Amino acid sequence: MSVHLHDFFRELPQAFDAGTIFFPPYLLCAFTIVLISQMRLRLRQSPQQRLRIKAILPRAFSTRIWLSRSSRLDLGYTLVFLLAVRGAVAAVETSAFQGAYRDTGDILTNAGLRRDLPGFLPGLWVEGLVATIATMIAIDFASYCAHRLLHEWAPLWEIHAVHHSAEHLTPLTTYRQHPIEPLFLNGARGLMSGITLAFVHVLFPNQTPVITILGLGAGFFMYMLTVNLHHFPIPVIYPRFIRFILISPHVHHLHHSADERFHFRNFGVVFSVWDRIFGTYLDEESALEESAFGLGPLSDREWQRHSLFRTLVEPLYRATKNLCRFFN
Repeated sequence: MSVHLHDFFRELPQAFDAGTIFFPPYLLCAFTIVLISQMRLRLRQSPQQRLRIKAILPRAFSTRIWLSRSSRLDLGYTLVFLLAVRGAVAAVETSAFQGAYRDTGDILTNAGLRRDLPGFLPGLWVEGLVATIATMIAIDFASYCAHRLLHEWAPLWEIHAVHHSAEHLTPLTTYRQHPIEPLFLNGARGLMSGITLAFVHVLFPNQTPVITILGLGAGFFMYMLTVNLHHFPIPVIYPRFIRFILISPHVHHLHHSADERFHFRNFGVVFSVWDRIFGTYLDEESALEESAFGLGPLSDREWQRHSLFRTLVEPLYRATKNLCRFFN
């Protein structure tokens, strides 16, 4: 037991680094946006009434939500991810990126594109900015496609259903994912970013890498500043002009709704453009506080009400059955 505790406390500081939702600046940024959002909402509803922080805290940290069975399972999955899955996910994403970058570069070289294109020679910051923006867009498009596939292909839906079985949303719901899901998602992201960066480096022979902040790609770091809002107990609604570009956290709340009107809607992660282009965007501001989350009362997935172990095993069994049916 002492060995296991030693390993746990050795890994604990890494749970608060810039690669997780628990990084203090992320938490501070998210709560600041919640306050601004609630202030904006209060001004729209009652311009004369002041917003008090103590009125928000009971809703944001309600024991009914945070101590619920659903949130306790979120905590279990968070520990599984941080202690057992995170390293594997990083390895898969890195491997996918390196393989895609290398192979795409070889294909472009063999096709003569690296030799024939003149290439541009701007400053390193310009090259880095272009590489950062291009890979950020590529990663977000891969996220949209992979997320949509998780919903629309039965074997993958059985895996993704673990995430959607959450009946209460908290930031910990971010890590409520069957281990196969982040491997699939990050593999797709690594693949697409590798292909994209190889094309960028055809145009920019200096092959400047993406801009990084605290060891993370700048695009990913910016996303992490608001990721806690996507599953925050209080729905945050961005102004419409921001929603035209970015996914508003309340739109992701709708995505988690048990209401079938929102099934197969709002798959975007950062940008709303993909949902808009492919006709899956749906926005609604009313009755967000009363939304019911989860798979719905008609779901036959009884494992969602059981132990962490069963939620790991049962979806895998169901996914395998669907996969066998698909190939037969």
